[in-house]
Amino acid sequence: MGVKTQRIVAANYIYELSSFCTSSVAQELDGTVLLFRNLDFDAPDLLKNTSFVGEFYRGGKKIYTSILSGSLVFGTGLKENKFAISFN
Repeated sequence: MGVKTQRIVAANYIYELSSFCTSSVAQELDGTVLLFRNLDFDAPDLLKNTSFVGEFYRGGKKIYTSILSGSLVFGTGLKENKFAISFN
């Protein structure tokens, strides 16, 4: 990504001490469950340059998607038509 590990670690600590993420869950009339998540992170340039959306495959089939954004751990993940999770 072209960003030093120390900078990512520092951004992660600053974020954890100064921001509060929010996750919400809603259900549509047809039963579809939706997960919404926002990152209350006041460093858009850093966040833009340290975001990663990963799709993980096994045997040519996508098994899950996860999002890493401004942190050293995956904060949001989903397995389509099964579950979604977010850590705030």
